[in-house]
Amino acid sequence: MNVSIKQLPVARRGLFTGLVPLTMLAIALLAYGGRDANAVDTPATSTKDEPDVRGNWNFERGDLTGWRTRSRGSGGWYVYADGTKPPNPAETDPNIAFNVPQPPEGRFAAVTDMTAPGSRILYRDVKLDGRVKLQFTLFYANAGELSSPASLDFDGCQANQQFRVELMDPAAPADSMAAKHVRATIFMTAPGDPRRIAPRTITFDLSHWAGEKVRIRFAQVDNRGPLRAGVDDVRLEALGS
Repeated sequence: MNVSIKQLPVARRGLFTGLVPLTMLAIALLAYGGRDANAVDTPATSTKDEPDVRGNWNFERGDLTGWRTRSRGSGGWYVYADGTKPPNPAETDPNIAFNVPQPPEGRFAAVTDMTAPGSRILYRDVKLDGRVKLQFTLFYANAGELSSPASLDFDGCQANQQFRVELMDPAAPADSMAAKHVRATIFMTAPGDPRRIAPRTITFDLSHWAGEKVRIRFAQVDNRGPLRAGVDDVRLEALGS
């Protein structure tokens, strides 16, 4: 199914299996394997000796070269080839089996996986040469009730269970939700949305930012149960004059 979206208002969002007191959430984070080390923006893979770090938009290298990630809590973004096999067995919830669609395009796609609550961001900065549209395929498989606070925090009492895609100011912190940093919200889950969606194509016109440098950000947060979010076949396509 092809979905063309003009622009959505910057919105709100998600947590894991029901509301719990703060002390109980702290215990759950430990039991769920959670850790909250200081998050640092880093390249997802080393780009040393890699001449084409601008490529790999569709993850067909089998890794995340060319992308950057920022993760807090448990898990992160991974490249996978089989929707029934977790890409990192040490970072998957043993109680809720890894079961996501097969890569929608080619051999590989990117997906989040985890053993406990966390916030996981995949992004890249790009200079837009002329009028282009952004196109990508996304999906998710969710075990908790979706919610939508205007935050990417997971380690409080507030439920936060969401997957969102935004166009960002490239100078902003990777996890910022400030209105001055979010240029457009391209996709976001909302309360009442299905717990699982099959791969769907999203397109978004970037003509308004022609000639500028922008950040494309895929952000997933959960603290009510595993929310495995996936993306594939990200591309920029020229638009006619």
